[in-house]
Amino acid sequence: MYELYDKWIAGDENKEFTKGGNLKAPSFEIMLSWVKVAWYSIDVQLIKKSFVVCGQTSGIPLSFPVLLYFSCRSKKRSKNYRS
Repeated sequence: MYELYDKWIAGDENKEFTKGGNLKAPSFEIMLSWVKVAWYSIDVQLIKKSFVVCGQTSGIPLSFPVLLYFSCRSKKRSKNYRS
């Protein structure tokens, strides 16, 4: 993501400035696009192995939506456990 930020900061597009002329932070949409690019640049096998090592799967073939499902399910389980 640093590379994407560096490209943005060096370029002239998609920038907003304050009344005083200071550069505003990148928009939420721009940052989300960076997250998406960064996410898809990660090796899929690394993601699968990481979730298996953490015990978040039961051998199900993983895709991005499945990973999100297991991640949310785990958070709900840990909240219920603390109650």
